[in-house]
Amino acid sequence: MPRTHRTHRILHLLACLLLGCALAAPAGAAGGSLGPEWAPIDVDRLDGMRGGFVGPRGFVVSFGIERVVSINGEVVASTRLQIPDVTRLTAEQAQALASLRDSQVIHVGAGTRVAGGAQALVIQNTLDGQTISARTSLDVSLNTLQLYRDTQLGALITGALTGRGPSL
Repeated sequence: MPRTHRTHRILHLLACLLLGCALAAPAGAAGGSLGPEWAPIDVDRLDGMRGGFVGPRGFVVSFGIERVVSINGEVVASTRLQIPDVTRLTAEQAQALASLRDSQVIHVGAGTRVAGGAQALVIQNTLDGQTISARTSLDVSLNTLQLYRDTQLGALITGALTGRGPSL
């Protein structure tokens, strides 16, 4: 392997590690900087608010989907889906999931009406000077500490430094 290629790999690896440390440090250090009125939310309450699943060896993925349409700052349509356990999908969660697939048509003002198409969001506007906002949010969080332990990061770094490890 050419020396410059190996040097670039090492530099990329170190940059990723430093960036990860820099991004992780403020989260832990921010503890009380928000003020005394900010209190942590109970873990059980958070589990009920976010969707997700627990994989083998404690790997946790949480997710939620929200679609909000507002006109002139006023919410006119909202769809929200949170699935806390995909292995035990309830009828209400299945219905909410199906509603995300359905078309949604929002009319602003009088005039032409269009029927919705499959899996679409259609906003019709016949008025001037309207502020229309359509936002779809996907909330995903990962608990990957065990995954990092399992990948033997130390062996990867040693392999990259010596040129004998898995390629990056």
